[in-house]
This record gives sequence, C-alpha cells and structure tokens, in this order.
Amino acid sequence: MNPDFGKRQSAVFLILWALALLALSALMQGCEDSTGPFPPPNQPQLDKNVEQAARASWQTIASLNTNERLFKTVQGKSAVMTEEPGAITNLKQLRRHQHKLMQVVQEAAKANRFQKAMAESLIWKITWQDSLSGTAGVKALLYDPATGIGRAYVVISQFPPQVKVRYDSTDARIDLGGSLSDSTDDRLLTIDHLSLFREGFPVQKVESHVEATDWGPGNEVTGAIVSNVVDYAPQSELVRLSQNAEFNPDGSGSVAERFDYQDNTFRQSQINFYANNTGEFNEVWRNGITVDGTFDLLEPDNHATITRTIHFPDHPQIDRIEEEAEYTLNPTDSSSAGILVKRVVFHDGGLDTVRVEAEHFLNPDGNWVDHLVIHTSSEGEAEVTVTQLDGYQEFEGNHTTPEGLFMVFHGTEYQNGNGELFLDLYASRAAYNQGEPPLLSL
Repeated sequence: MNPDFGKRQSAVFLILWALALLALSALMQGCEDSTGPFPPPNQPQLDKNVEQAARASWQTIASLNTNERLFKTVQGKSAVMTEEPGAITNLKQLRRHQHKLMQVVQEAAKANRFQKAMAESLIWKITWQDSLSGTAGVKALLYDPATGIGRAYVVISQFPPQVKVRYDSTDARIDLGGSLSDSTDDRLLTIDHLSLFREGFPVQKVESHVEATDWGPGNEVTGAIVSNVVDYAPQSELVRLSQNAEFNPDGSGSVAERFDYQDNTFRQSQINFYANNTGEFNEVWRNGITVDGTFDLLEPDNHATITRTIHFPDHPQIDRIEEEAEYTLNPTDSSSAGILVKRVVFHDGGLDTVRVEAEHFLNPDGNWVDHLVIHTSSEGEAEVTVTQLDGYQEFEGNHTTPEGLFMVFHGTEYQNGNGELFLDLYASRAAYNQGEPPLLSL
C-alpha cells in the first residue's frame, strides 16, 4: 500500500487519527502502520475524557489498518502490489497491453501494407485525431525479416483537458515469425510503457518495462518479469516508487517495492510467493522497524492464514508485536470473514492482547460492508461498521473503555478525501441507553 496517497488507507481512519493527535498532542515515534500499543500521554493536564476518546480512536485505526493489510497479502501478488496510474502491476493489465499491441499488427495486415525489407523498416503507420474523444496519436509497425522480430507502438500525444494524463506511449517487441500474414505464431517479447501526467497531479511520470517469460494457448503471456518506476510531484513527501515483480504460471513469483522520500528515508518490502500457495515477506520501515512473516493464500481452498512479527530495535518499552490472522472467503459472493489476534510483547515481560473479528459482506441494498468487533486486554472493547456507497462511505461504531466510559461515533468519508466525524463520550453504556447527556462531544 502506498502510505502517502491513501490507496486505501481510508480517510475515516485519518479523521480518527487526527482526533487522537489533537487529544494527546504527541504520539510515540515509531509504528508507521499504527500497530503498537497506545502510548501514555506526555501532558498530564489533558482532560481524561479526551484521552479516553483518543485511545478508542487509535484502537479502531490500528485494527482496521492491520486487518486490511494482512488480508491483501493472502489475496496474492495482484493485491499486494501498489497501484499507481499507468503502472503495470499484474498479468491482467499486461494482457490488455498485449492485445492492444497485437491489434496494431492486425490493422497493418488488413491494410495490406506488408512489404519486403532487408532490415528493420517501417512497414505501416497511421496517425489520428479524434475530436469526439479529444485524443490524437500515432500507431506504427516496424519489421526485421532477418530476425522475424517486429516493433509495434502506440503513442497518444493529446488527451482531453479533464484527463490527468498528458502523454502515453507503449512500445513492444513481438516475434512475428517468418510470415507476417500468419498471426497464430505471433509472440509478445517485451513491453516498454511511459505515462506523463499534468502539472499538479500527485504522480508525474510512470515508466514500465515487461519481459515475457512464459506463454499459454494462443501465445497469451502467462509469465513475466515486470518493473515500474513512479516519480511523484515535487510537493509530495514521496520522491519515487520502484517496483520489481515476477509472475510465473505455477503461481510462484515475487514482489519488491521501495518508497523513497524527500527526507532521504525509505521504506521497502519483499514478498515471495511459492508454487504451493504459501509465501513469506519482510519489510523495513522508515524508522528502522523491521517486519517479517509467513502466509498461505486464499487459493485454492478459499482459506488462508498469515503471521506477522514487528520488531522494535530501539523502542524503550516494546520488544515486538506478534500477529496471527485466519481468513475464509465465500467465492459465491466474494464475502469474507476473519479473526486477527495481536500480542504486544514488552521488554519487561508484560503482554497486551487484541482480538479482532472481521466480516466483509454485501448488505440487502447491494453495498459492501466491513464490520469489526475489537476486544483488547487493556483498552476495552469496540465495534465499527463501514458501508461503501456510491462516491462515499459511511461509518459508525462504539467503544467501551476499561473504566466503563462509552463512546459512540459516526461519520462520512467522500472520494475526494473530505469527511465529517461526530463523536460523543458518555459516563457509561447505561448512561447512553438512558438518554443522559454526553461528557464530551466532538
């Protein structure tokens, strides 16, 4: 997941996180993914009620983020790779490029423009300007009869103003064989893709390179080595994302990512997938925290498990966080259920635990819903429901602290990142049920 552009760290979580920051003024330096135990406040004069609201907010964030991240891992390579506009991150996207480029060969054949050549030569080219779509560009095919290798390219140099892309080019090497008129033996070898974006867009440039390694029936690509380099806008905290991935027909492969930041820090991860539907991963966060774990995928039995350990080399209190999760997928409607158990191990031998019961399902109105019930050993219990709607999502939940305080919250998050949050803190659940006024409203 891209931690800076929210793909998909929901604004719901960011709103709650902001509440926690405002309430406690300062949080511990560390835990990038909100996975550690909530730190004690460093300002004793803070109102106790505000502190309790902040603790509940933090616990909700941690549970939602962790569940989302672990579930993505057990879904496989196409789910864990960070997606940015123009980047090639899975075989499905790669095949779309393959089909687009093979169409260039077919158009050239229909135009009957194939001709003999002694070396690589331009044998077909067409330019277009479409006033209806607002696009303009060129398609072309080059061919070398000595090697049977052709080069097909598609360049779109004009887009309508509302489109964030300003230039897009795709260049492919294709083994066309000895006969240009016979497309049955045409085999894609490489793809080079470049996207440039308009000023002000968070992503400015994406370069992708693909080398096909395996082909199936009809010479459709079934294995490949893929690399992407994403350059971000100067105003972004991120400078560059570098990705390298390997996709094999037996399900094995790997995904490696590195995020480089303006302050010269970086975050990197490596995930290896094996042919028996298992895998392992490791990460290095910007602050030196390291992560490792193992998993088995939802395929082929729609059941998965994953373990993750987060190591804190320099934290004064925390030694490590151990997480275990188990997920079940219903292939009929893509709903899922999971149980996450988290153990926070302290240097002094102390232990905090969290158990999360998560459901992902369609409600009667046809909207996707995430429902989590959170049990903790030191921060009480919470329940949160997030409903995905057209262009926005609604969330609601409650939290009971160990002292018996009861918090109720609800709000809305919109696609543009804006949102609203309403929160009331009561002396107890009974006080809430009896209609007593809240101790705190935000």
